[in-house]
Amino acid sequence: MLALAAAGCGGGERPAVAPPAPPGTLGGVRLQSASCHHWNAAGDADKERAVRGLTEAVSGRTPRGEATTLAAADARRLLDNQCSAPYARHFLLYEIYIRAAGFKSLGAPPS
Repeated sequence: MLALAAAGCGGGERPAVAPPAPPGTLGGVRLQSASCHHWNAAGDADKERAVRGLTEAVSGRTPRGEATTLAAADARRLLDNQCSAPYARHFLLYEIYIRAAGFKSLGAPPS
């Protein structure tokens, strides 16, 4: 009986569950190579993970100070808008994100 249970016999079959996407990927493609095509094909949960991954990838210290990142809602809106045009299908998400983050306001200059 133990051998049957170990072999998977004698019990009810469990439904197959897809493993979660690896971190740092979207549609099976690494975020550094993911394009608007992958963004448009992704579901909401995958898009949220992609935004988190992009934010983590560009955050931290640089030789010129702290790197700027986008709020998750702003990044989602940016990528939804930029990727909506048919000509943008090959635009890289990483490039869109870092260019927008580079223009993010860091606050008012000191007086």
